[in-house]
Amino acid sequence: MKKKVSKKTSSRMKKKPFITNKALIKILIFIVALLVLYAAYASLAGLPVEPSYEYNGYMFERSPDGFWKIPLQAWYGERNFFFYNHPSDLEHYGYDPRVNSYLARVHQNGGEVIIALDPEYANQTAGAMASVEVAKVTSQVFGMRTNAAYSEPIQGHDDLPIANCANASSEVFILNVKLNGNNSIGMQEDFCAALYAETPRDAVNLASLFVYKNLGIMK
Repeated sequence: MKKKVSKKTSSRMKKKPFITNKALIKILIFIVALLVLYAAYASLAGLPVEPSYEYNGYMFERSPDGFWKIPLQAWYGERNFFFYNHPSDLEHYGYDPRVNSYLARVHQNGGEVIIALDPEYANQTAGAMASVEVAKVTSQVFGMRTNAAYSEPIQGHDDLPIANCANASSEVFILNVKLNGNNSIGMQEDFCAALYAETPRDAVNLASLFVYKNLGIMK
């Protein structure tokens, strides 16, 4: 379900957290290139291929390029989804269950999700990879409008949207993707969660954790 941000919410925004056409084209080109590069990396890394792997009643299959495939019911019908990580590899990361509750409330209200990256991710693929991982579920499975933004302005990129906890509300769920954290996901404020990654690779892993927790695959 799509819903525009209310006037009350918009007035609290430093900038509108919506992607302009120019910025959207840049991000889409970058994400496509990113997915191709990651698939090539997974293949060259010699990752072991397993025909299938069960986890909490869900059957995963390892694709030749290293992704984990699982059939899920999207808002438009069942389809196969490919994720970067298997749930069993993410159990050591911390997770606050309140994140699920706040996201569910925004979902019930027909709200949207904004993934806000720290400026440190501006020149790293990990930020885009984490955003894509989260959006696969918030957008395609839950049917929520999902946008990307930065948590602070970035010099030379004035066309990119800015969003942070000040924009969070019962109709806007903010997920801040932070670097140099303690490898956990927790709440900063009401309707504003943070993914605290220790390294760029951990950011991608934590994005997978966010996905599996909200799907109920990981308890």
